[in-house]
Amino acid sequence: MIEEIKPLIELGGRYGVIRKEEEEIIKNLLQFPNKTVKDVMTSRVDMVAIELNTELKQIIKTIKESGFSRLPVYQEQIDNIVGILYAKDIIQFIRNKTARKKFDIKKFLKEPIFVPETMKLETLLQEFKQKKMHIAIVVDEFGGTAGLVTLQDIITEIFGEIEREEAEEKTFEKINDDEFLVDAGITIEEVNELLGINLKTTKSDYDTIGGFILDITGKIPKEKDVINYENLRFTIEKVENRRIKKIRVEKLKSQEDV
Repeated sequence: MIEEIKPLIELGGRYGVIRKEEEEIIKNLLQFPNKTVKDVMTSRVDMVAIELNTELKQIIKTIKESGFSRLPVYQEQIDNIVGILYAKDIIQFIRNKTARKKFDIKKFLKEPIFVPETMKLETLLQEFKQKKMHIAIVVDEFGGTAGLVTLQDIITEIFGEIEREEAEEKTFEKINDDEFLVDAGITIEEVNELLGINLKTTKSDYDTIGGFILDITGKIPKEKDVINYENLRFTIEKVENRRIKKIRVEKLKSQEDV
């Protein structure tokens, strides 16, 4: 059936009925039922993981340098994965030096999902949905760690590189204690934790800082636009295709700064 449909898709692409990107997506969807975890996973040699006894300072550095929001944690050796650490769970420790003394990584570990290399991506997608997880550890036939696979890997397999930017994890960059460069997709709750503030929203139709900016301005801002709100200053650093991508968030020290 798949082989019969492929020529029709290619014909549609050749005559402009189907755009090139759409043609690739349709082909990927048709091949998806045959794809396995091994086809899309990140191998163990390319994995970014944290040893259980790593100091908080090094953990934060690894998260910032890798850009990943979920990292496997192992004990002594990579074949012994004991949990998954979410970057958002330790945001509070980046700012609060007192809290760092009480940091215990074990309290923040999520139970990992272990899957075989031969598992079909369709099955893994259902498991991700059922367990509300976006990452799984891939094991080989001997029970050792073969690599890892994420929901993003599956999305990229279907939609290709044209959608990779949309699938990337939301990140932030610390400029100083009172100023951060954040992705517009980061949540208001995360911004509150980063800056030690209590920015509230009464609306239920958005929970990201980008959505918040759109709501208070009532328009799509341009790059370098500055929005002052209470004791905060938002500078729009990047806009693409009428969509906010990057925002500089600064907590002002006094009303005179506004």
